[in-house]
Amino acid sequence: GSEGRDLFSGDIPQAYTKSDMDIDGEPYPPRYAHMPEGYEKHDEDGRALVVQVVNLYGDPVMGRRFHKTVDKWIVSTEHSTWTARRSEWDTCLYDINVGGVHLHMVVYVDDVLVSSPSNPAGRAALTTFAADFKARFDIDITNDFSEFLSMNVERDHRGVTLSARRYLEDTAAELFPGGMHQQPETPSLDSLAVEVNAPLDPKETLTKSQQSRYCTIVGILLYLSMTTRADVAYAAKSEQNTADMFTKHLPRARF
Repeated sequence: GSEGRDLFSGDIPQAYTKSDMDIDGEPYPPRYAHMPEGYEKHDEDGRALVVQVVNLYGDPVMGRRFHKTVDKWIVSTEHSTWTARRSEWDTCLYDINVGGVHLHMVVYVDDVLVSSPSNPAGRAALTTFAADFKARFDIDITNDFSEFLSMNVERDHRGVTLSARRYLEDTAAELFPGGMHQQPETPSLDSLAVEVNAPLDPKETLTKSQQSRYCTIVGILLYLSMTTRADVAYAAKSEQNTADMFTKHLPRARF
C-alpha cells in the first residue's frame, strides 16, 4: 500500500549514452557509421572513411547493456551512505537502505519510480540517494508527476490510483480512428473482415501490416493485463496465437 509513503519519479536523459563501455569484461561490440553528407573523408586509396560509434539508440544490445550498467551501479558499487538489494522476483525492483531508512525503487529502462517514508527521515534518505543518482545518471527525482509508463497516477488522502484509460484511448484512436467509440452491432466474420481490411478467404496469407496490427493489439492487451487491468489477463493470454490468425484471433482481438 501507499499509506505513509510518498512517491517520486524521474527520467534518465539520453539514458543509453550513459552505459558503461565495458560491462563485466563484455566490451561494446564494434559499430561503424559513414560520415554524414558534406563531411565525407577518404584515404589515399579513395576508400571512404567511417567513424566508430558507441552506445547507440536503436542498437539491439543497448537495452540489456544499459540495464546491466544501472544494476551494477545500484547493487554492486560501494556507496558511502547507502546499500541496495535487488528483488529476487522482479529484476526492476530495488530496496535502498539509507542508514536504516528503506526506499523502494522501480527502474524500467530509463523511467524511475521511488517510494519513501512520509516523514523527515524518509525525505532526508531520498535526498541523499537522489544526489548520488543524479551525479551518475543526471536524473532529477521529483514528486511533480501524473504519469508513469503510460499509466495515469492520481494521489489523494486515500492513497494512489493507477489508471491506463488515457493510454488505452490513445492507442485505440491510433489503431481504430473511427471505430472504437461506436457501439457495434452483433458482428459476423465477414463484417469483421471488411472492417480490418482482411482477406475474406481464411486460407489467404495475412499481409505484413495485418500481422503487425494483430501483434500490436495483443501487446497492448498484455501490457494492460500486467499493469492496471488484471481482469483481461486470461483473454489477453488466449490471443497469443499466431496460427489461424485471421479466422479467429484478429477479429476477436479487435473487439
